[in-house]
Amino acid sequence: MAEKKAKKTKLSNMDFKRNISTEKPSVAEFTETKQKKIKTERKVKPEEKTDKVVIKEVLASKKKEKKVYRVTGSFLMGNRHQTFTKEVMASDPREKIYSDFGSRHNVKRRNIKIEEVKELKNDEITDHLLKQMVKMVGV
Repeated sequence: MAEKKAKKTKLSNMDFKRNISTEKPSVAEFTETKQKKIKTERKVKPEEKTDKVVIKEVLASKKKEKKVYRVTGSFLMGNRHQTFTKEVMASDPREKIYSDFGSRHNVKRRNIKIEEVKELKNDEITDHLLKQMVKMVGV
């Protein structure tokens, strides 16, 4: 008999535990805990640097003097090669050309052939926008 009573109490305890675990928190409790989580996530400690700050510092340390270049070459457009001559202001003109043509014409780097990169003086620049930028920046 003692064993039967023990089994009954164990079952009742298990049922009680199931009822507790299946109870859902009220909407107010749920939103309150969610708001607390959001507030703690938003806090940024002043000692820690965010990713944006780190990126800016790295770029500032690697900042090179920008110069004006005339780049000539060709790129594969469809089945034929299209020639180009472009003036760019950059610290690395080859990288700038690869980036521009890749984004504008969806051309892979391996399909861009750069034949000549020439540094220009201020009086040799033909692009009007670049002339204005040079005046403003003072390159």
